[in-house]
Amino acid sequence: MLALLLGLAGVAVLMGGGLPGGAGKTPGLVLLLAAALCFALGAVMSKRRPLALHPVAAVVWQVALGTVPILGLSFLLERPDWSRPGLIGWGGVLYMAAVPLSLCYLTWFGALRRLPANTAAMGTLATPLIGMLASAALLGEPLGWRQGVAVALTLSGVVLALRG
Repeated sequence: MLALLLGLAGVAVLMGGGLPGGAGKTPGLVLLLAAALCFALGAVMSKRRPLALHPVAAVVWQVALGTVPILGLSFLLERPDWSRPGLIGWGGVLYMAAVPLSLCYLTWFGALRRLPANTAAMGTLATPLIGMLASAALLGEPLGWRQGVAVALTLSGVVLALRG
């Protein structure tokens, strides 16, 4: 419970200056929380009843099936200009779907096969931290006290959960 509270405190510190982008971002934050809960449920279900598929086939099916609701909702909620990204932009999207996303899922399923679900899930908590540090290094996004405290709280929660 203390590990969970530390992780939540890290999120609270980041949100302490108000919702990023104002209250209009609340639905996005709620969807983000729902995605995290669905991911956790999927990890537990995958551990309890593993798919009887080759890992590569499982990745292809899950990425393909996961794309359907995202595209469906994008047509309902957004008005994208599909021609705007251009050839290089669409190439980047296809690369991201085919290479890094697939490799991440393959390693996730490998970790889930070899480790308890809660231990495997702890490793995924480093993802936002890596993203935050990479955005600072590659995009010049600022890192301040709030991000530092959030990182410390989150990592403390992860370490505590792994030791407990």
